[in-house]
Amino acid sequence: MMNDIERPMKFYGLCGVLGLIWALVSGIAAAQAYPAKTVRFIVPSTAGASMDFSARLFANRLSVLWKQPVVVENRPGANFIVGTEFVTKAAPDGYTLLFATLGGPALNPAVFPNLPYRAGDLIPVVQASKNTVLLYVSNTVKANSVKEFIALLKANPGKYNHASGGTSTYMMGHLLRSLANVDFVDVNYKGGQPAFASLLTGETHFSFGDTNTAAPAVQAGKIRPLALASRERTHLVPGMPTMIESGVPNFVFTSGLGIFAPANTPMDIVRKINADVQPITRQRDVIDALEKTGSESETGSPEEFSRLVASKIELWSKLVRDRKLKVEE
Repeated sequence: MMNDIERPMKFYGLCGVLGLIWALVSGIAAAQAYPAKTVRFIVPSTAGASMDFSARLFANRLSVLWKQPVVVENRPGANFIVGTEFVTKAAPDGYTLLFATLGGPALNPAVFPNLPYRAGDLIPVVQASKNTVLLYVSNTVKANSVKEFIALLKANPGKYNHASGGTSTYMMGHLLRSLANVDFVDVNYKGGQPAFASLLTGETHFSFGDTNTAAPAVQAGKIRPLALASRERTHLVPGMPTMIESGVPNFVFTSGLGIFAPANTPMDIVRKINADVQPITRQRDVIDALEKTGSESETGSPEEFSRLVASKIELWSKLVRDRKLKVEE
């Protein structure tokens, strides 16, 4: 026979178990019903940019799959901060998602101390692609390889100019300084296009950029790619060596596009979005469309994407600390 103490303890224990079961059932039911209305992709860049193009590509596929509208809403400004912050403040129900590069979710929290959001305010849901970034030099630079270019920089500290088209390329310049022990001058521009334009005129000497932005100038023979900033070579640029192969150990900069949700979004919804996006990344026409923008299809679980984001935050945070950098928003 239960005593007066055991009876309420058993009752509350039963309530706890029932509550857990209810929470699990509710989560599964929510995921099965999702989406029941329009889903918004917030893109922190202008319409027409490669990020916007990719967002619309995936939005169209998901609209068909989900039988619900998936609309793209552009909220550019302040190094992706405007659009990213908007999503961190949205309801965590899966209906307002960030479709963006790692700039807003990973780079900004590492370099800007006074952001209106933290890295933990977003859940990495699924990676959609990865970008190919290269080191380009102007035709005024008398170097045909990274080794020759590094030798020039070391022999002439402060003489050569680096064209920075935003926070990411600015930080890549500091990564090169740190790993190759070289010195040069940063010239900052508002965007990749004006930065590359400065290479064409010889106003600056080198920069980092994707294959899509630089393609016309490379084809015209006005600038030269020297190496990939990825860990491995890519078929997008046949025969191009990596920075690591070229003598700069650990020089790896891989970004890409993915979907992020506000913190506290139910994991059942996160996993449903992930499971529905992954097959889209393997569709042949999607792969071809991404490659035209200089990106390669890439995907994985939420946990894999989270580890990628965390590794980038760690990389940039360490660089900021070691070099005592103060980056302006």
